[in-house]
Amino acid sequence: MKKIVLKHVNNSFNYGTAMMAINFIEYLTVNSDEEIEFLLDIKDDINLKRIESELTVNCKLKKLKYYEKKRKNQSTIFAKIFSKIETFKKYYFDLKELFKVKTDTIVYLGGDDLSEYYTSSGIILQLLELYFLSKKKNVFLISQTIGPFSSWRKTLSKYLLNNCSIYTRDPVSTRYIKNILKLNKVIESRDLAFLDLPKQNIKYHKEVLNKYSIDGKNYITIIPSGLYSHYTEDFQNYIRCWKNIISKLIKKTNRPIVLLPHVVKPDVADDRNIIKQVVNSLDEKEIVKYINKAILPSEARAIIGGSYCIISGRMHPAISSFQNKVPAITLSYSIKYKGVIAEGLGFPELVIEANNKNKWDNEEIVEKVFDKFIYLEKNYIMIENKIKSKVEEIKKNILLHIKELSKFLSNN
Repeated sequence: MKKIVLKHVNNSFNYGTAMMAINFIEYLTVNSDEEIEFLLDIKDDINLKRIESELTVNCKLKKLKYYEKKRKNQSTIFAKIFSKIETFKKYYFDLKELFKVKTDTIVYLGGDDLSEYYTSSGIILQLLELYFLSKKKNVFLISQTIGPFSSWRKTLSKYLLNNCSIYTRDPVSTRYIKNILKLNKVIESRDLAFLDLPKQNIKYHKEVLNKYSIDGKNYITIIPSGLYSHYTEDFQNYIRCWKNIISKLIKKTNRPIVLLPHVVKPDVADDRNIIKQVVNSLDEKEIVKYINKAILPSEARAIIGGSYCIISGRMHPAISSFQNKVPAITLSYSIKYKGVIAEGLGFPELVIEANNKNKWDNEEIVEKVFDKFIYLEKNYIMIENKIKSKVEEIKKNILLHIKELSKFLSNN
């Protein structure tokens, strides 16, 4: 039996993260000549069972020992120092446990954990972990957007990532890794979430829409990101703009609105923190459907896939949307949107650069979203046909790389 450690899959309540894990496990198992045991860095049995419930293949999933960081209020300098110490302890714990596992293969799933858009100190610890492991084991970084790095971190990352095999998910990241970081073990692929989920079919989608009392193909799904600070420091302006986007769509179209969180844990990133505020700010006559509980990733995809279009502050809902041949308007805060959607998928006209406080202060974002929606309506058939062609090409690309990886693992 082949053993594979699968990292960055600890939170099944981030539906995008879960989709990548589900598809990697499913498709690698289907394309393998031998039985595989996957060792997941997953928090608890609840998360493990959610992943298991989404699979159709027979494979063995086990939890690695997991270090749960203690959390303290971040309002004081002492709490922040405590948090840094906890982060260091977690990476040290993980490294020790990974060296104990009797396998030569460790896979880190993307998307942009190795990016300075989140935390620079955590990146250094991740890079060190990858460096030490890749000296002794086969380390694969799959579905990755890596960088950009600034200052001395750029030089350091060149050295620490040198032994890792990297499968990117977009041409922008590929160019950066090859031309700036000067790394050679790089293959340009695409995000694993572009593949069909194991349960994904017309019958299942209809069952999900019936379960949540949603009428198919007429509604607009909206996913505001819970990480508002990536867009603006002003929380109230962020809420107001999303409220006005919805109000304007309700007023100008006859389409129902479905509000769907795509990340519901941890609390700090929960999209419902934003959606609840938006719903409370709407007028009584502005009726929306709000999916306010945690659901399965396949259910989220079914809801997205039944839409006329989606408007999203999260990138993975957009991937699910395009994957279902449904157009998505995305509000970008990082290079990954340009790489995956604008260049990788070929839809720059549906991406809005939104990480600009002024655009939220003066409600320019509201106008830009509506302008994109009008463009989408006028060009819907053309966009739909282009999506079909591009997504089929992407799926073939990913499956080819999974088969290549399977052959490598069988021979090692």
